[in-house]
Amino acid sequence: MTSWDPLSQRAVLDHVRAGDVDLKPGDHVRLHPLGRADILDMALEGRTATIEAIEQDFEDRIYLAVTVDDDPGQDLGKLRQPGHRFFFGVEEVEPVSTRQPAPYTLDAARSRFTVQGFARGLLSVFAHNPLIAIRDFAGQFQLGRGTEVPAWFALTIRADSLEVIEPTSAKDRAEIERAMRQEVLETRKYADVVYRSDHIAAARIDDERYRVQFHGELTFHGVARQQVVEAQLQSRGNEIRLAGEFSLLLSAYNIKRVSGLGGLIQLKDELKLSFDILGRKND
Repeated sequence: MTSWDPLSQRAVLDHVRAGDVDLKPGDHVRLHPLGRADILDMALEGRTATIEAIEQDFEDRIYLAVTVDDDPGQDLGKLRQPGHRFFFGVEEVEPVSTRQPAPYTLDAARSRFTVQGFARGLLSVFAHNPLIAIRDFAGQFQLGRGTEVPAWFALTIRADSLEVIEPTSAKDRAEIERAMRQEVLETRKYADVVYRSDHIAAARIDDERYRVQFHGELTFHGVARQQVVEAQLQSRGNEIRLAGEFSLLLSAYNIKRVSGLGGLIQLKDELKLSFDILGRKND
């Protein structure tokens, strides 16, 4: 990044060549400050920005005036306010494609998605805390332009694909699965569980990882509610892995809790869902 004085003599250009790409105002670029002279340069490294103007000084040096895309004050930068508008040389930016990124498809076979229930009641110490695997789910997500963070995310779970992992007794598993499908989830009536999010916040951990927070709508047992899901995202080549956990209350979705022995053993209202999901970029 340069300390060039934008008030000095300059000419305004309508485009400039960067390698084999023509850059013009409105294009998106990724910033790579040379030298990283100060903490601001380091903070801007790898960030995406929008070109607001292309200017040439009296020594024929060309600078790109940019605003940073994830800057909450980006509108101030468009008004030429200091601290929100920066100048970079052509050699300090990398063009970012404006084509819509290819979506990623979730790979259920290479993923893990479980539900943990917890027993309560007078005899809960003798009861099982059922661990349930979600075997059949499908979904997609798409990255935002010039970023490794999803712009939207969609997931559908087939409710009758839930399979008890623990307890290990075949008799106990069969009884829990019967009650879960017929009495609790009512899978013949409510076949799918659906989650949709198009509001996703992210914070970079390192070059490959982000902390992400999905704000979306979960439709479960015929009830739609807002659900926040936090995860860690890791990007490697054409694959992205999302791992995290979240909780939900059965009562929020009008789901009755399973009980046994005349109510002496009962499932708690809260369930914990854990996931480690792989998405592969579509060809």
